[in-house]
Amino acid sequence: MIFTDAFDFTSINYAEQIVGIVIAVFQAIVIAILTKFLLDQAFKDQRLIGKSLQKYGIHKVHAHKGGTLSKAGRDVCFGLDGKLMPSHLDLCFITGWGFFRDYEMKAGYLKRLLSNGCQIRVLLANPDRGHFKDWKAEDYEDPSKQETLLKYYTDLFEGREEAGSFLERSYAMLLSKKVQREPFAPVDLEVLRRHLRIEEDKTVISDSHGDHSFQVKYIQKLCHELARFADNGGKIELRFYEDEYQMPIIMATSYTDAKSRKEYEETIYLWTNMNAPIKETSESINISCYSPVDEIEEKTFVNDVQKTFEYLWNRYRKSNPMTEGSD
Repeated sequence: MIFTDAFDFTSINYAEQIVGIVIAVFQAIVIAILTKFLLDQAFKDQRLIGKSLQKYGIHKVHAHKGGTLSKAGRDVCFGLDGKLMPSHLDLCFITGWGFFRDYEMKAGYLKRLLSNGCQIRVLLANPDRGHFKDWKAEDYEDPSKQETLLKYYTDLFEGREEAGSFLERSYAMLLSKKVQREPFAPVDLEVLRRHLRIEEDKTVISDSHGDHSFQVKYIQKLCHELARFADNGGKIELRFYEDEYQMPIIMATSYTDAKSRKEYEETIYLWTNMNAPIKETSESINISCYSPVDEIEEKTFVNDVQKTFEYLWNRYRKSNPMTEGSD
């Protein structure tokens, strides 16, 4: 009796309530569709870029300080943190200074690879060209020769001298914005002197590590020393290209646990980067990708880079005579 008198259910307009609900649902659907359309338009270019990269076989594009390899990349490249040791490692740089400093001079990873049977091939720019082609690595540390080097690069930057090699040109381009405000302007001699000075401790990350020619000659000596650690079929071989350099190449052949197949398969891992010639590699955008050896497709980045390396390697067959390790 109390509930019946308290509320008159016959006073509710059900049709009006249903129409209101339908309108609210319709509005929500319209807003959702409109939001999706706007988001699709906003991210359209990014999705297209992503699809293009995936189609070309590129799995990651990222920027991080410290060079081409991320922590995960280092583990795969050098067989660290439970990863299997690579059987082959192909390297292509202008000088290779940053790579060899970080992963051999400081960490000793390349010795470890060689002693465990890894075969390493290294391509660097030819140091036997240019004004100082007859200098050895130790000559660059002579104070009088450093003054000769300082005068040469001062004249080069200020337009009184012509570069004599690819290494001299690449070094001048990299250093240009650090030592002068515009082409042919007076050089900041103190900044240039600091860059040309040789740091006694080569593992220190510093501006003071000589020009590109010194760096290649120093890495050449280091490769000779590394050859002594080769064992179990491991070896290291160094060849020099002339001026075909386009990008750094770090390419490791290793085995990975293919979860879908539940077995180990041979896989090529590739790391490189994109950066302007006037920028250091440590400030670049990094690219990484991989492909099982038996599934490498013709029109993929891994395949193109692999063929590029093989072309350069076979083009310059004359190699450094320090390369054979023990079987």
